[in-house]
Amino acid sequence: MIKFKPRFEKLVEANLPNAKELAKQYGFDYIIKLNYNENKFGATPKIKGSLKINSSNIYPEYKTPILNGKLADIFKMKEDNFYVSNGSDSILDLIPTLFASATMKQNIIVPELTYGRIALTATINDVDLIKIPMKNYEIDLGATLDAINENTAIVYLVNPNMPTGTVIEEEALKEFIRKVPSDVLVVIDNAYSEYAFGIEKAFTLDKEIVEEFDNVIITHTLSKLFGLASFRIGYLVSNPRIVDLFRRAAQYLPVNKYSLQVARVAMDDLPYYDDVIEKTRVEKDYLMKEFDEMELTYIKSHGNFIFIETINEKFTNSELREHILKTEGVVIRNVRKIGLRLTVGTHEENVKVIRAMKGFVNDKSR
Repeated sequence: MIKFKPRFEKLVEANLPNAKELAKQYGFDYIIKLNYNENKFGATPKIKGSLKINSSNIYPEYKTPILNGKLADIFKMKEDNFYVSNGSDSILDLIPTLFASATMKQNIIVPELTYGRIALTATINDVDLIKIPMKNYEIDLGATLDAINENTAIVYLVNPNMPTGTVIEEEALKEFIRKVPSDVLVVIDNAYSEYAFGIEKAFTLDKEIVEEFDNVIITHTLSKLFGLASFRIGYLVSNPRIVDLFRRAAQYLPVNKYSLQVARVAMDDLPYYDDVIEKTRVEKDYLMKEFDEMELTYIKSHGNFIFIETINEKFTNSELREHILKTEGVVIRNVRKIGLRLTVGTHEENVKVIRAMKGFVNDKSR
């Protein structure tokens, strides 16, 4: 029998619901998924009909000039500041290997409540994790700095954080990086930054940070705001030396050329996505107003999702989630045993959620 290393016993398969199975189980024609933080307003319509299918029997090129050039234009940087990949997760998967397990440094510092991908790959790479407790559901930058030691390879931040939606503002982020030792890599996961700052400001901030600091990697995904989750496209912004390392390390992982075509079309239509951000803001305000009326505790979010705390309620997060699924056919995400994370949907979808929540909360209040 093959023996696994003990650290692999820590790995737990993600228990993600299948929409078709849920629809059958609960008696709906379809399930509304508000559990993945997808752009519920969809990608730009310009991607329809934009694919040119040819030479599908040929492997794609390893370099990605079709998108790197566009990113360089938008960010007002050079093409060698960008590495394009099969989703930002594949970048996060490489980071512990390249900057921790392959060096003498053996710990990564992460917020206690955040996106778990880098924690997963740290476990696989036998890299220690130092988890920093949240401060009122915000990332505690002071405690993070205090935790850095001679064995720290990486500090990982999601901004705005997920699942809480709290944000580190521009000057606070820059001041934090200035205090991090120059031989410690700061990874900023900007999966939702366009929602927080707007597209132009988010990209300008990235440029300023990369030009000031050479120990920073900023990751982006086109799966969230840009609505291209099925195409699996992400990229990092950093200095050319780090970008070159990724290109050499991942040279046998080329990006799907059809995904690159669609991504280029999406990045050519930024005004459409400005409109998506505004629609999301309007719907998020609607949800928070309804939560206020129900006297629910939630965190003001800077992403396209809202975290609802249920610790002190007369019900558990699982009970509320089950009720919403059973009555309206909408699935949302449990966050451990402390709350729920709701993706901001279309108005019709949000009305369904609020209707279910009001009925449930009113019953529990009697």
